[in-house]
Amino acid sequence: DLSQKHYEQALALSEALGAKQLTANMFNSLGAVENTRGHHMKAIAHYSQSIPLFQSLNDNFGLARVYHNIGMTFADEGNWEEANRFYGQSLRVSDAMGLVPLKSITFLNRALTLAHLRRFDDAREYNFKAQRLLKQLKDELGLAEYHKVQGILEREQGEWQAATSHLKLALKKFNEKSSKLGQAETQHELAKLAEAMGQLRQVRVWLQQALQSYRDLGIKSKMTLVEEQLRRDQRLVKEKDEVVA
Repeated sequence: DLSQKHYEQALALSEALGAKQLTANMFNSLGAVENTRGHHMKAIAHYSQSIPLFQSLNDNFGLARVYHNIGMTFADEGNWEEANRFYGQSLRVSDAMGLVPLKSITFLNRALTLAHLRRFDDAREYNFKAQRLLKQLKDELGLAEYHKVQGILEREQGEWQAATSHLKLALKKFNEKSSKLGQAETQHELAKLAEAMGQLRQVRVWLQQALQSYRDLGIKSKMTLVEEQLRRDQRLVKEKDEVVA
């Protein structure tokens, strides 16, 4: 709430001053706030307002970044086709301008999107490209994300052992870097893995850990999602116990 208040004040001032660069960045930042709230269409509306400003400024980094952010917002909404399209637009700018750090993160997110589209060979290729760049950059948090995405890929293809290995390594790296968001997302993915493996009680353990991590971050949309999954998991465990009894 406080972030949004300050960004809106800065936006009003930057528009009054005709400061295009700052205005574009404020629209981008407000989009990020709305996406964190779970207001995806509001986020995309803010992001879209920054695009013509970045274009008029020939700010390729800003343009690639906002395309990437729109892709992430569509991914959060579960619209994987649109997410993939905007990641592609971001990469076209990044490739042309040599924006390696941003390109590495977009590779990761595109790999995850392609996994959800069941295009596993393409997903593995993009995740490998990301790993190669992240090693060059010595980006440890990025490498943790690589292992998280690889774990999701392995899980979606039924490779339980490899999925477990990658996700737990990702969690270890996120813990070392004190990345609460990385921890929360990986705990959530480990819950999905446990569910796929039929380990219903372990699902609850990971969901409770993810819920606490999201609670610490104050991400209400994710808290609501995990709480719903916990209630569903509790029903499944109860039904299983009744069948056994």
